[in-house]
Amino acid sequence: MDTPDLINGIFSIIFVSISIITGSLIISKYFKYKQKSIIFVGMTWIGLTSLWMAKSISLLYELISGNQFDLRLFMFIGNFFIPITVLIWLLAFTDLVFKPYKKYILLVFTIYGLLMEIYFLFFLIVDPNHLGTFIPPIDEDYNLILTIYHASMVVFILVTGFLIGRISIKSENREIILKGKLMILSTFSFFLGGIFEILSYLDITIMIIGKLILILSAFLYYNAWMLPNWVKKIILKEKKVKE
Repeated sequence: MDTPDLINGIFSIIFVSISIITGSLIISKYFKYKQKSIIFVGMTWIGLTSLWMAKSISLLYELISGNQFDLRLFMFIGNFFIPITVLIWLLAFTDLVFKPYKKYILLVFTIYGLLMEIYFLFFLIVDPNHLGTFIPPIDEDYNLILTIYHASMVVFILVTGFLIGRISIKSENREIILKGKLMILSTFSFFLGGIFEILSYLDITIMIIGKLILILSAFLYYNAWMLPNWVKKIILKEKKVKE
């Protein structure tokens, strides 16, 4: 295994681990606030890491067994849960934005996601090589259709996250304003990290920077929704002093 692959895989494992912890911590707050949207928000962040989760599991499997990870399983882990994650996110998003159009938005994305799932599962069973070329041990060069789909979902997350953040910063409540700013920073960081991920083949430094940005996006996402007291005190107190 080449050093760049090992480093890429290790950083993927770190990002996925932090994201699972982040999502789980958010979900655990449901028992305090009793709001279903909290569960959806936490599950969304875990689901968004599916592409990196496939890389992480593939690397661990090869390190432990010495064998190459199964192509179909790699593609399944990395892609099957994306449409489901989008719908889960929309359940939370449409409770905050465009609530009167919730049914229509969910219907459109359900149809879009279902069509992608059918396309993906059909070729996964019949000819997985049609979907892309596996670059062992942890990379996949997906075909144009899946690449466009992945890109559209990243843009979708960016836009919806920005909308929630924009609404929040219009509030008169300082904590909500802070959450809104953190939400915008989180979604932008996730988008930027994804761009660096695409360009990571150019240089290992680009790959490492991209992974660090993704890890930062997970930290920002948690704070945007949960805003721990220590973060609140540091940032809001500092702003108050400047004012």
